Amino acid sequence: MSKDNDKKYYKQILDQFQCEKNREIEEAFARTFSETDEAKLFFINEDSAYTDGKNIIVDPSFYDIYRDEECVKKTQDFLSWPEVLYCDTWNVLKMVTRGLTLHECLHLLYTDIPGRQWSDGDFKNSDREKFSNGLKVISNISNIIEDAYIEAVGASVYDNIAVYLMFNRVAPHFAKKKVKGTAQEKFEVHPPEELKDFEPPKKELSMEEKSQFSEEERKLLEKYLHFMEVQQKTEILISYLNYMASFLLFSMFEIEEPCEEISEYVEKTKQLFLDGSIQESPDARYEYCKKIYEIIKPLIPDDEEIKLPDNLLPDNIAGQESHGGFQISIGGKSRKGKTQKVTTRLFANLDGTKKQNIDTDIPTLIAAIKEFEKDERISDLITGYKGFSVKISGNSVEASAVHKNIKINENHPKINLNLKKAYQNIFNQYHLN
Repeated sequence: MSKDNDKKYYKQILDQFQCEKNREIEEAFARTFSETDEAKLFFINEDSAYTDGKNIIVDPSFYDIYRDEECVKKTQDFLSWPEVLYCDTWNVLKMVTRGLTLHECLHLLYTDIPGRQWSDGDFKNSDREKFSNGLKVISNISNIIEDAYIEAVGASVYDNIAVYLMFNRVAPHFAKKKVKGTAQEKFEVHPPEELKDFEPPKKELSMEEKSQFSEEERKLLEKYLHFMEVQQKTEILISYLNYMASFLLFSMFEIEEPCEEISEYVEKTKQLFLDGSIQESPDARYEYCKKIYEIIKPLIPDDEEIKLPDNLLPDNIAGQESHGGFQISIGGKSRKGKTQKVTTRLFANLDGTKKQNIDTDIPTLIAAIKEFEKDERISDLITGYKGFSVKISGNSVEASAVHKNIKINENHPKINLNLKKAYQNIFNQYHLN
């Protein structure tokens, strides 16, 4: 199909990619890599990917990268790759999906699920329906450190997977699609009910002007000023977490100096993020998370003042649900992450300095593309099969005089993969051997 009608073309290719056969291929890969036959993999289209310890959820259309040719071109140029992905939608879908699958499989292998914070007495809350702000903040700190660690494992321990991790770390940076990227954009701080009709002063009031207020007006003004302080505090916290995520996970790009409000906390915790993200065991990494948490505690608003969102990081960091534990699926499974030493990072050295010569592993990329083509041919055969009909006349068989006016219409319908289990049951019941 031509790309002239872009919307229709991309929908068709995405539907074809997300066929049951292709999902099974990806699930089989996930089970092999994560060393568990229990793993289940599902496709969604919600700009997200995560695991709950058993189920792996990935979005092949993450950030619409598969239909963003300019993004793919810039990513290839950044990684000094040949143009083997550019203009090939299927290959891009494969790269995105396999990268997300690998990311979540690495969490299954090396990350504690749910995180240690959920069993930490410092974050216990008597109200099980209420997740404290402190619990949410340390979960997001853990998210940053665990993501950096598993990418370091991917670069240090495994052959032939860094290409996928690199692609999925770089491509969202160039994507045209702009979801609400930062927590500030996703999260709105709403004033208390009693301030809804309050009109704040347009300038700072003098003591004399304040003295002219009634007692009720002064109380409302005090509540308003306190609300503004809490709002500013929340924005500073989110700004800090976003900055540290960029510092540790997007070190291949230039980032601006931290703003004055967070610079002190950045300087105090930079080395803790670097050291914590290369610790061999989940327990050791969690201890660094707690050290960071204690330093930034003054930035965390009280639970009574405001309810923070679960996810405080940019949306281009996939898998936030894997760490938070706030949306664990039914049927999820607790896991203890393995201990593993790392020797390098994806785009940086262990000390956090940029690598001068990054091996972007072009031979692995070329080999992967060839495998993608095989999967595409299989998918084409399945989704392209339209079924057919055969008409048989009695005149064409033996004893045609007897069958003279008999006509047989033989229908071979298009395969409906949603009925796969039904087909399998029929086969199991009636096959001869």
